Amino acid sequence: MKSLAHKSLAFAKKVGRAWKETGGGDCKAYQRRFLSRQAFGAYHTARSYWILRREGCFSDGITLSRNLLERIANSICGAKSPTHAVELIAYELSEKIRHAKLWTPSPSISTELTKAIKEHEKILPVFLALINQTKAPDWKFYKRFQQAGVAGYYRSGYFDFSRYAHAGYEIARPGGASRESKAADFIALVAPVITAANYHALDCQDCSRGKCAVHRESMLLLNRFSSRTLQTKTNNH
Repeated sequence: MKSLAHKSLAFAKKVGRAWKETGGGDCKAYQRRFLSRQAFGAYHTARSYWILRREGCFSDGITLSRNLLERIANSICGAKSPTHAVELIAYELSEKIRHAKLWTPSPSISTELTKAIKEHEKILPVFLALINQTKAPDWKFYKRFQQAGVAGYYRSGYFDFSRYAHAGYEIARPGGASRESKAADFIALVAPVITAANYHALDCQDCSRGKCAVHRESMLLLNRFSSRTLQTKTNNH
């Protein structure tokens, strides 16, 4: 598994050499930043996953697999079009505002919270104007998984991983708290590759022609990871 993890991270790091904040205020520019952040985040979260796994902290690693699964869905949806990416950004920002307004803070931080809400409310219309909307479209995670074509992962892997992410009753129990998860391993392997490949494809003309060496390498890796962990082959992402 160590060799597979190294190949996954090495691919993402090689493709992500250009990870950086770029300028521009149109939908395409925000799409590039959105995909870059998903890829960058997946790479570093996957690194943490393998550190935990090496130490035998399997349950803790599964909580990170949930985050990685979300990044896969985000990346696939955001790669569909610049509008998709901006809609996702607008939705997340509107949800941040909504949750902040539900909070009744102590007097010591009330001023800071109010300031943060006003700053977010000032930024949100910029994204809404880009997509010609007055309200951010709903992009709850189930819809993201549906639109990404991986709804089955939401009903199975994401649901199972969530049991470890939340403080539920059944996880973890003495004697069964640290068990390896092939599904979690698979997600930790493929997330850096999928998100990096989607980021790369955004500006790669060869990808649109079906002649991209990076895309071919990503597909070979995905199939290898699938056969080694799930004993199956993946479909094109």
